Amino acid sequence: MPVSKESLLEGEGHRRTTSSENVVETAPPRQQQPNFHNNDINPIRIQQRRHHEAIHDALPEMQLSHTMKATGTNTLAIYHSAGDRGHPNASHYYTEIPFAAIHGMQTRRRSDGDLYGEVAEPFGTLSLDSYEHRRPVVPSKSFVDELTQSNGAFTWPLVIATMANSMSQFLVGYNIVVLNTTERYIFPGHTTLQWSWAVAALAIGAPMGAMLGGQLSDSIGRKKALIFNAFGFAMTGLLQALAPNLKILTLARFLLGIESGVATVLVPVYLGELAPPKLRGTLGTINQFAFVVGILVADLFSFPLANDSSWRYLLAVTPVIAVLQLFLMPWVVESPVYLLQQTTQEKEATDVLKRLRGFTSTEDAEEEVETYVAVVTALCSPTPRTQHPRNYFDNEDPSTTKRRTLNQGSILWEMVTFPGIRFLFFCSVMLHIGQQLCGVSAVFYYSTSLFHDIIDNPLIGTTSIGAVNVLFTYVALLLMDSCRRKTLVLWSIGGMLFSCTGLILCQVGVIQGSVVPILVFVNSYVAFYAIGFGPIPFLWIAEMVEPRFVTLAMIICSQLNWMTNFLVGLLFPLMMQYLGGFAFAPFGVMLLASFLFVWLVLPEKKESVMLSQSVRRQQRHHFEN
Repeated sequence: MPVSKESLLEGEGHRRTTSSENVVETAPPRQQQPNFHNNDINPIRIQQRRHHEAIHDALPEMQLSHTMKATGTNTLAIYHSAGDRGHPNASHYYTEIPFAAIHGMQTRRRSDGDLYGEVAEPFGTLSLDSYEHRRPVVPSKSFVDELTQSNGAFTWPLVIATMANSMSQFLVGYNIVVLNTTERYIFPGHTTLQWSWAVAALAIGAPMGAMLGGQLSDSIGRKKALIFNAFGFAMTGLLQALAPNLKILTLARFLLGIESGVATVLVPVYLGELAPPKLRGTLGTINQFAFVVGILVADLFSFPLANDSSWRYLLAVTPVIAVLQLFLMPWVVESPVYLLQQTTQEKEATDVLKRLRGFTSTEDAEEEVETYVAVVTALCSPTPRTQHPRNYFDNEDPSTTKRRTLNQGSILWEMVTFPGIRFLFFCSVMLHIGQQLCGVSAVFYYSTSLFHDIIDNPLIGTTSIGAVNVLFTYVALLLMDSCRRKTLVLWSIGGMLFSCTGLILCQVGVIQGSVVPILVFVNSYVAFYAIGFGPIPFLWIAEMVEPRFVTLAMIICSQLNWMTNFLVGLLFPLMMQYLGGFAFAPFGVMLLASFLFVWLVLPEKKESVMLSQSVRRQQRHHFEN
């Protein structure tokens, strides 16, 4: 049954559509709607504004329909205030939204026309059919709450929190490559395999840290988890710098891997929960820049410190940065989303939001708390019930609620059994595995060895790679706003495949000349990686996977990413030893396979998967009955 503009613009009171099996009920519309246009005297603008406001009211209801699963019941309800949570266990919905700061999120300012222009016909009626055809992509969570929150300024609490979190990512990047330039000086006499284990040990511990990071942040809070992680970086970094032999160094690298895995999962979520929606993409980019700057700084510090007498100072940078991070922590605020999960700390969450946003009054912070509750609950509604959610939570057995809230095994089961979600999860896994098997980690780990017999000072080649990585990380940010994700990945993989082929031809002697061709191909290899295949796999999960599955999908994909990183780091020295000039040939094969997968399999638009026939039928069943 079409929903007309007039019905959406009803006055006070509940709207109810009933049938023998279906009940649809929503809370009253807000008293005041946002003013989308400055020209309040133009009658056409007034009519457009009313139409936009009608769609704005209907948007949570439409979004909710996309999150409902096929069950035997047909009731939905929308919360519009903090009081509608009704039960402490309802607060778990905050954990199901991807409050993540990820490099590559859209940064350009959207106008209301970007959202509403594709939703309905001008001055006409809004029906499900026209909605599905004219607005194929389901509005994302960040898209919705950009409409409800206008404050996007940097404040000192947010700046300090960003600095503290970015230090963790800096240490991850630094420790990934810090052994790249010191192989000849650290405990000489080791075998190739022994050194490979020392380098790759970080990637062994990282999957364990990725699993630990989510559990730790949920159990003790984001801030305490970050303090715990910084303390771990300080202790294990000190152990690495003072290691008496290669075995202890390998152990220290393994422990540093655990800390790195925790940071990989914790930091994007922590920053995403602290930042206003409009700054999440910016903070995600700052976070990514901290990672690549860590790689570059390790290369630069290698010039004076990569020698027989000073290599321990190079490794001692890690505990120094970690101690500086610990000094900042007293001024870092706890995540307001985590505080709202603790139902007795809503006042603390309001105070934190007031400081983070620079609000002058508590009422503004309370309004944002209500916005969080309304948007999060609407976008991550539980399975539809035959009664109002508040009554449902009041009547539910506590043990059942606890199992439903905390059991990630059930979420994993849904993720691998529901066809649409399963396919998106499969695509995410393949992107992350392909990202590492393309061989870029081999360049970061062993570029000095790669340049050793080619350049008089291999540190120059290694540092050029770090500089190119930083530069094209910024280029990637510019391209994210103008290029489709799939197109960008295809260009990225295609460029890497071209560079990989050129590098192989140089190493086997087909391309003759100076060191310039090799430097060009290696640096272009890293540049093409940085603009697409590097950032997009993580961004793709946040944008394409349903919100309640994002956290678990991120953890699993991060673990697989680190595992394949370990395999590349362990095996590449052996590949160079036994394959010689064809050491990059296996990476070329994986790049070709990844290109074909992205071209033929990876969906460009979300609706091609999420709006399958079964989901469409379920939507019509809820709205037309």
